[in-house]
Amino acid sequence: MPSVPFVLTAARKWSQKDGRQRPTGFWAEEFAAPHRILVEGGVDVTIATPGGLVPVPDESSLSLQVNNDDNEKVAELSSSLAKVQAPLDAPAKLEEIDPADFDGVLIPGGHGPIQDLAVNPTWPGSSPRCSETTARSSRRHATARRVSSAPGRPAGGCSRAGG
Repeated sequence: MPSVPFVLTAARKWSQKDGRQRPTGFWAEEFAAPHRILVEGGVDVTIATPGGLVPVPDESSLSLQVNNDDNEKVAELSSSLAKVQAPLDAPAKLEEIDPADFDGVLIPGGHGPIQDLAVNPTWPGSSPRCSETTARSSRRHATARRVSSAPGRPAGGCSRAGG
């Protein structure tokens, strides 16, 4: 069975240049839609975060305003997250997983990855990956030196997966 870790941010605050802290987390749709598609397709999914900290969705990603006042979409996203709350509450420690053990890596976006994944030197490892929107910053440390253990297995980006 193919397997993919979903690397989620554990950040709950996003530091601004002026010193303010804004609430953050992972972007709900960028997690929920590909998670559902992959699980329904028979992919074994592991959720991992820096330090194994419990991730939270960015509350903005569940707001009506961001979702075009679509109550049904917000309800569907909230329901999707509730269905996978148990694995979200017990993520693997990112530092303890080996990307080579997986068939790919998916990094959902939001502003949280800018706060923690982009500056995490223990990651990204050497597996093909898909990072969505702002999660592309998590590939900051994806240098040729760090991915040389898997030649020909690129770090790439995508957007709107499943959306």
